[in-house]
Amino acid sequence: MLNKTLDDYRGEISKLGPKLDLYSAEALKNYLKDKPMDFLKFCKGHIDGLKKEGRKGSAGTLTTVLLSLHDYFNKTSITPLDINVEIPQGLTMQFRALRSLYCVNELSKCT
Repeated sequence: MLNKTLDDYRGEISKLGPKLDLYSAEALKNYLKDKPMDFLKFCKGHIDGLKKEGRKGSAGTLTTVLLSLHDYFNKTSITPLDINVEIPQGLTMQFRALRSLYCVNELSKCT
């Protein structure tokens, strides 16, 4: 899955040919941003692949990260460009904050 995604980006960059030299890193980022990738969907696919390989421990760890990103961004879809150097600090603060978990039981009552 990761190789496919990287191949897609390489393909898009290769299509630029000699024009690539005219792009700054920021301009290239914006070019690729116009073709956004759903990072959460990508992670879910990678986790499913790990589970099929019997790597449940790694899948569990990455599931925790996936759910944390989902909670942090409060969105159902994020692109890799949404993730920047400030995210780890924000995630650390979120992990340390008190959170309440609510579960609905079989009688549809919150506990």
